[in-house]
Amino acid sequence: MKRLVVGGGCCQYDDEAKPYLDACKKLYKDLVSVRRNPNTKEVEIVSHAYSVKDAKCSASPLFPSDSPYHTMYISIDPVKRHVTVWYSAFVTVFG
Repeated sequence: MKRLVVGGGCCQYDDEAKPYLDACKKLYKDLVSVRRNPNTKEVEIVSHAYSVKDAKCSASPLFPSDSPYHTMYISIDPVKRHVTVWYSAFVTVFG
């Protein structure tokens, strides 16, 4: 939820929490894959999630500057062979 609420470069104040909770729930459903175990009948998480902090690349950096607000998560569903990437580089408006 912290990644959704931080806001952008303007960091505008908001009184309503419901839109953030709804977005958080939808994002969670997009990033996490579950299935029912055929033996135990219990629901289990099958996706693997990774937080990417930096990537060594000679062409350009993964994030434009140093900031604790940069976000990159990769979720891999090995059953469906599907990858979901959430990337957000924090860019300040005020330079």
